[in-house]
Amino acid sequence: MQNGKILIVEDQPNFRRGLVKLIEDGQHGWHVAGEAANGSEALDMLDCLQPDLVLTDIRMPKMNGIDFIAELRQRYPDMLFIFLTAYRSFDYAQSAVKMGALDYLVKPCTEEDVRKVLAKASSWFREQAEQRRNDMLRLRREQAQALRCVLLNLPCEQEMTAVLDEALCGKELWLLRLGWEADPNLIAGQQDIEARHAAVFGNLEQRLYQADPASLLVAVEHSRLLVAAEAELDEASVSEAIRCSLDPFPDISFRLMRMGSAPQAKHMAGIYTRMNKMAELEEAGHKKAGQEAHVPADAVIDPERVRDLEVRISGILSLGQMDRLRHFLEDLTVPIAGMKPRERSAYAAAVCAALQSVRRQLGIQGAGQTVTDPSALLPPAQGESATIRWVKDRTERFLHDYRSWREAAHSGSLLDKALAYIGERYMGDCRLADAAAHVRLNPSYFSVWFKKETGESFTRCLTRLRMEKAAELLRHTDMKISEIAITVGYNEPNYFTNAFRQFYRQSPKEWRSAFGR
Repeated sequence: MQNGKILIVEDQPNFRRGLVKLIEDGQHGWHVAGEAANGSEALDMLDCLQPDLVLTDIRMPKMNGIDFIAELRQRYPDMLFIFLTAYRSFDYAQSAVKMGALDYLVKPCTEEDVRKVLAKASSWFREQAEQRRNDMLRLRREQAQALRCVLLNLPCEQEMTAVLDEALCGKELWLLRLGWEADPNLIAGQQDIEARHAAVFGNLEQRLYQADPASLLVAVEHSRLLVAAEAELDEASVSEAIRCSLDPFPDISFRLMRMGSAPQAKHMAGIYTRMNKMAELEEAGHKKAGQEAHVPADAVIDPERVRDLEVRISGILSLGQMDRLRHFLEDLTVPIAGMKPRERSAYAAAVCAALQSVRRQLGIQGAGQTVTDPSALLPPAQGESATIRWVKDRTERFLHDYRSWREAAHSGSLLDKALAYIGERYMGDCRLADAAAHVRLNPSYFSVWFKKETGESFTRCLTRLRMEKAAELLRHTDMKISEIAITVGYNEPNYFTNAFRQFYRQSPKEWRSAFGR
């Protein structure tokens, strides 16, 4: 991680030069971005320098340190600052603490004093930078998941669609379709395929981030991805980033299709569907006349068909519509009529694979089998009637096991487990994805299910619990507000104060004064 930028505000030239010389050796995690002789000069430099830390004297001409920091906090409320003073006991010290100073140095101070304060500031700065990075990554993951739900017409919280509309405003959308020249669908190599998919996605995400840090890459379906990038990033740049990311995979081709400026989230599914249909029609036109589009059942399963079925089933489950699920599963036998033997076998095996995938995502136990070899489950020579019976048997098993699982979930056992997890982890890094994994649910399904069961979103529930715990500590203890912030899961006291004020319409200090013991 690069050293942080520091601005030194000190009216005594010799002392200021001494600080610069001490800091510039690079051993303390900082480099001097600028110097100022008073608060007025420093204010003029803030917007240009954008420092990470301000080291400022209090007693200065024109504008003292207290007034300077008060103005700084208006512009940059999260910026770190340290006060310098020539007095050990003075009224300014109380103001410094109230204003949120990380620390203060009493002049004259030794090099060791300065090193300790800078080391403390560096540790805080790096922790906050890591926290911001993690928050940014988490937000990107949530945005990608929400965008995937929107594109596939799956349930998505309204607050997330609003976040999407804001995040995608002004961006261009691109549909990326990957083609595998070698056959990647062999069942025996499924783990290798998933590893290759992950590697391709990771390479592509990194390249796009280098070209546009605000870009967003979403794996929508098998071999179908969506790229959201700034309008300034032209097609040549996007194509180059994709081409470079696919260099280690010479057997993978790609097609990039511009979808245009990002519309509102509610319109994206229709555009995505039309673009894919257009691409499929064009690709079908290039196939040789008479070529049959079937999958040998004794060797492979079509992963796109599996993924399509999985998405459709998961969407219905997210809505909790049992009648719709039953009708959908019953209708899965309809396409079998008229299929050729090998295509029929491949379709049946794909249905079974999709059901198994949904079972794994939700943690549904039951009598279903794991697909490892379609020829063992359904011989290619099996007739049409037998195939229909075989598929019907699998779908009925799934429906039975899902009903049992759903009854257990509605009985409170899963919800109690999820709430207990939040209650145990709220004071640290408590994420929706981890809570979903704890109860063995898919994150997107968990999000919808949790809100339906509790009446509030996961984030709202976590925030409420943290605020209630904080209020208890404010009322019944003498702990410092910064200590309470850390205790209830906030590393940054200022962020905690803002969250508390939004929740209770009072600052922690005001709340303690009104309700404390």
